[in-house]
Amino acid sequence: MPEVVFVDRLRALGADAVDIRLGLTFLAAMDRARDADVLWGRGVELNKTAPWAFTPAKTVRTSLTALARTLSAHGISQRHLTDVAAWRLIAESLVAEPDSAVSGVIYEGHGHAGRLLEELAMRPSKGPGRFPLLSGPKVGPMWVRMQAYPGGATIDDLASIPVAVDVQVRKVAEYLGLTDTAPQPEIDRVRGVIRQAWQEQVRLRPPLGPPPIAGTAAALDPAVWFFGKWGCTYCEKSKRKVPIHAICSACRFDRIRGPA
Repeated sequence: MPEVVFVDRLRALGADAVDIRLGLTFLAAMDRARDADVLWGRGVELNKTAPWAFTPAKTVRTSLTALARTLSAHGISQRHLTDVAAWRLIAESLVAEPDSAVSGVIYEGHGHAGRLLEELAMRPSKGPGRFPLLSGPKVGPMWVRMQAYPGGATIDDLASIPVAVDVQVRKVAEYLGLTDTAPQPEIDRVRGVIRQAWQEQVRLRPPLGPPPIAGTAAALDPAVWFFGKWGCTYCEKSKRKVPIHAICSACRFDRIRGPA
């Protein structure tokens, strides 16, 4: 997974656990509708040349113009105005609220899964939330999982974190016959159905994974994402089955997509 490669490379550069969890936090907010391998690789380069960008206290003392120039130059921001504003607001929230659950898991290495998701979702009556781009139904669970692994934090009640459903996870669910949501094109309308189907699989067959996340949907999530990106997506591009694992023998691609 690209975030695991990111963490391994940061450790090789001498980063400590807090540096790593901060990096995971800021980059997770940028990780949407783009090539994750490229993004996380660029995150390593940003850490080498402008490590202040990952340090909230230094980021809040930097002008938005300088922050925007730095994130853009390193290929980190994509929707520049939105991304830079979110990066800055996340930094401001971490500085202003050292006792928050999010600050606790990053700086102290301990948190509660449900509380973290609740805090990410909190929004004032006007304006953005305190942790913009981290609160969505896809990114929120993904970020909590990343804090546990590869971030090394201890997360209580991690089993309550659902599979982080996105288009890749939906593809795998459809092709393996777990769900049949094709008549509904909008993923937000079927996210709960897909999430429940995967949660049932977790209950029946606890997934393998690194010790912090083994047996939970947090362990299943990256595996399903991998199959969606490197299996199902390639099958769609080639218009035929391109198996990458024995599980692909159960794929319904031909029946759903029809002959090439």
